[in-house]
Amino acid sequence: MRHRRGHGHPRRRAQRADLTVFGALRTAIRFLTRLPVPGSHELAEGELPRSMGWYPLVGALVGGLLGLLAVLLFRWTPLPTGVVATIVALAGPLLTGGLHEDGLADTFDGLGGATSRQRALEIMRDSRVGTYGALALLGALLLRWNLLVSLRPDAWLRALVLAHAVARLPPVVLVRGLPYARAGEGLARPMVEGITTTHVVAALALSLAIAVPLAGSLGLLAVILALLTARVAGWWFRRRLGGITGDLAGATVVVTELLVLVGAALRIPAG
Repeated sequence: MRHRRGHGHPRRRAQRADLTVFGALRTAIRFLTRLPVPGSHELAEGELPRSMGWYPLVGALVGGLLGLLAVLLFRWTPLPTGVVATIVALAGPLLTGGLHEDGLADTFDGLGGATSRQRALEIMRDSRVGTYGALALLGALLLRWNLLVSLRPDAWLRALVLAHAVARLPPVVLVRGLPYARAGEGLARPMVEGITTTHVVAALALSLAIAVPLAGSLGLLAVILALLTARVAGWWFRRRLGGITGDLAGATVVVTELLVLVGAALRIPAG
């Protein structure tokens, strides 16, 4: 009896699909954080854009770890709220390797220090931090600190998970909706070329699945705010630079996180 050639046994196909799904999640964790992740560091073709559908979940993980750190510091140390806020505000960039803050600094240096598209892209590729970038980093750190202090301590965990989860949605939307701004290769090029609408829908669904049960109407408003941020940022990036880069995507993460924390501070004040 001859065996028919096909795509393999259904169970093996399901196992391969599971490996692909969890491989994409592993890639997202490895790319967005400095958390140790088991498995090979070699990326399969198309794995980087596939991983973008998991970004909100990785953001929730980052926010959860920061929130847990805050809970432990409040419960087991006599540190005042301001000191805890400083530790948490600095722990975030350490946990992510400063990936998004680097993008924020480069974006402000490029868009603030140049009028032409080409010159702005050149400045953004420079590893040195300029005046605009330093001001953006300082402003983001101070704003993050003040927003945390303005929250009730028992709301920090919820607010941090919400802000970090939803903040990972705009980059996915932007990478799908904009062309790559640079002529040559870059970190974001394979994402721009490989991402599909399915990945955006997955990221949006994850954002809603995390935000709404966690924070109700505030969670829904946070997702809407993230989409509006992507819309406005996309219009600006296309107008100024003709598309998206990794730095621009990273900058939107920080901006969205801060905007969501502003909303949380207005809805859940410390007083």
